[in-house]
Amino acid sequence: MDPWRVNSPSDSRTGDTYEATVGHLRQVLRGFSPGFGDLQWSGGGYKINVPPAKLPMPVLAREVMVVFGAADLGREDKVDWRYGFTADGVPCMLASTK
Repeated sequence: MDPWRVNSPSDSRTGDTYEATVGHLRQVLRGFSPGFGDLQWSGGGYKINVPPAKLPMPVLAREVMVVFGAADLGREDKVDWRYGFTADGVPCMLASTK
């Protein structure tokens, strides 16, 4: 069971409002793509730490990734969640870490 859905109504990710939200996110995130595969894992990457003051509610960032359809890359030691996507063809990952 997805722990995010525990506090959400069962129909919160369906219906016209949800589809409108997805459509809006796709316009705002133009250039972003939810595609992320094994090829992206094999390449090098950069790590940028975002201070909590710049992203005070990581749960909202996670919800954007879920609605956007980014690849759920699972959890690890000291990693609560992480999602993979591409931005203008560049592989990216957003994660919540300790």
